[in-house]
Amino acid sequence: MFEIYLFDASRLIDLSKNCDKDDEAIFLRSAIWHLTSAIEAYVNTLANGLENLSNYSETEISFLRDKKLEVIPTKGNVGDRTSYNPIKDKLKFLVKKHSIDSEKVFNTAAWSQYPNFKRFRDSLMHPNEDMEALELSEYKLQAKQGLIITVEMLQLLNKAIYHKDLRKGILDLADT
Repeated sequence: MFEIYLFDASRLIDLSKNCDKDDEAIFLRSAIWHLTSAIEAYVNTLANGLENLSNYSETEISFLRDKKLEVIPTKGNVGDRTSYNPIKDKLKFLVKKHSIDSEKVFNTAAWSQYPNFKRFRDSLMHPNEDMEALELSEYKLQAKQGLIITVEMLQLLNKAIYHKDLRKGILDLADT
């Protein structure tokens, strides 16, 4: 699913170039949402396939799936409950677990720029100020940079976890 979100975001950015200002902003906001969703979809896809991997504990899988294991005394067993874990914590965990040199990953431009991009997206989803005052140029900048940051972040994760590059078609999105 993460690949679909990336390709959709790229297409939305392209479509925004041929619209009036109001529609352009709509396309760019949608692209920004798709980009942050791509990273979450990548982590969720990974988490949903972890039962078959012996190097993840039940606690680690629960963490990545936004669950928390707990003892249920009345039932005499262990169960789980929903416990939201921020995506930045999941990303840090995955890099630390899989990367030989996690500090090298944490010192990349993509890693340092991602929190600002995520904050911008969050401000669109949960506005605390008048978001209509944002200039179209800010949407354009955030969408363009967001595409590059997201592809680079996913590449870092893929290299750390699977020791291979993302597909060329995905990597090429960062060059457009």
